Amino acid sequence: MSLNEIKRAFLVGLTVLVLSGLAAMGASAQASNIYITPDGGGSGVCTNNVHNPSWFNNSGNWGSSGSQIGAGTIVHLCGTFGTNLTAQGSGQVNNPVTILFESGAKFSAAAFVGTYIVLDSQSNIVVDGGSGGIIENTANGSHLGNKVYTDAVRAISSSNIEVKNLHIQNLYVHNDVADDALDGSTFNCFLSTHPGGTISIHDNVMHDVNWCLKIGLFSNPGTTVNIYNNDIYNMDHGLALFGDTFDQAYTLNFHDNWIHDFANWDTTSNSYHHDGIHMYTGDGTRTFYNNKFSGSMGHNNTSYVFEEIVQGGTKGSNAGSSQVWYNNVWIQAPNNNISNALAFITGNAVFYNNTFVCSDSNGGDNQEGLRYNFGTGYYNSVPRHLTFENNVMSGCVTFLEGVNTILDGFDFNVYSAATAGGQHKWSFNNTPSDNLAAWQSSTGNEARSLYTNSSGLDGTGMPQPGSSALRAGTSLVNLGVTALNKDIHGLLRPTSGAWTAGAFESSSSVAAAPNPPSGLKATVN
Repeated sequence: MSLNEIKRAFLVGLTVLVLSGLAAMGASAQASNIYITPDGGGSGVCTNNVHNPSWFNNSGNWGSSGSQIGAGTIVHLCGTFGTNLTAQGSGQVNNPVTILFESGAKFSAAAFVGTYIVLDSQSNIVVDGGSGGIIENTANGSHLGNKVYTDAVRAISSSNIEVKNLHIQNLYVHNDVADDALDGSTFNCFLSTHPGGTISIHDNVMHDVNWCLKIGLFSNPGTTVNIYNNDIYNMDHGLALFGDTFDQAYTLNFHDNWIHDFANWDTTSNSYHHDGIHMYTGDGTRTFYNNKFSGSMGHNNTSYVFEEIVQGGTKGSNAGSSQVWYNNVWIQAPNNNISNALAFITGNAVFYNNTFVCSDSNGGDNQEGLRYNFGTGYYNSVPRHLTFENNVMSGCVTFLEGVNTILDGFDFNVYSAATAGGQHKWSFNNTPSDNLAAWQSSTGNEARSLYTNSSGLDGTGMPQPGSSALRAGTSLVNLGVTALNKDIHGLLRPTSGAWTAGAFESSSSVAAAPNPPSGLKATVN
């Protein structure tokens, strides 16, 4: 190569290097850190590049320039906000905009009308409560002087949204049975309809609201919803999952949540119907594990888990849907009748290693473990497939009843301590059974299942020494479900030999409960 050719090659390489560098600078030119305070003045760690909420809410301040909010920007919040923030732009996949609550930051008002954080029509945004971020009302409720609608976070037609590490509290404190003035479904901890991509709600404490998580699945097949490590209580609905996606696949992963205590939403007019989870959408893949449902459901209840299928066209056929339940615990409160069983399921379902504990002290008939494909009209007009193995049911008037049900696997279950009542202990396709032998004959299944007079469970559903549930199950290692190979507390199940039936593997556990912590901490790098 001649000297001139070497020079030309060098100059070409240098030009490419410079242009690549300029392109890289342009791609990361937006601000890395923006600081927002209620009045735009310095507060806490927010002392440089500080702006007020109006600046955040101005679309001109969102983009790719060095002074704008864009992909990779962390928006730090300091102080107490009494107004809202409305995102005007988006991040990028794996490079989101993060709204971070610094220590002591909160959204707080006596009774805020509207939504505190609005993410409508945006994508790739994280709302991170950090070490103690709060969204609250302080005087909105039955006897608090105000009755207004408030949403904490809203994301309509948004995609790839994450909400984590927040305390969302007292949006509406209901404590009067005569208080039925508001449509409770219209104020929420998190509201999203027509979402896309992945929606993740995790590590939050949320209480005193009507419908806490309300997610409407429309028009965007392939959406994934992840809900985990949340503590949700004093609400009418924990999760409402709805929409028209009966022929559009979606994925729901719901795990390690604690949903409890509904009675404060009772009314004399029965205005609200309490559900831990209420699903009224169809096709999809849904997985529920390591969850706990407990506390009083009050009088105006439906079920801890209530699934209904909507009639119309292919809607209701649920042919493409599947749901798997494992390592979940239901604990019915004493003296608390539940209208439609601890779990009311209408779609194809698999239950492995769950624990159902009905109250043995209320004396009513509404103490039922699982009601399957049960209802009127279209709800039970299509046969559903049910697998039920390694489960424990205790203290129920009726353990299980199924209508138009096809059993794909039913065995190694432990039933105990049936409560006297006016109903049959089991019912399969309208054939009732009052003892295990009759149930086995009716279903042609359950040859290795047990019935005992005492459950041997403690108040959390954990088997105690001598419990009939210990080593009464079968190994399900061959299913290849990693999380199922551990119990609800993370204790590894045997790699060979019998498993314990129910959500707990042994009479001792490495953790006290599967509940999320009340004091959430997060490290932000």
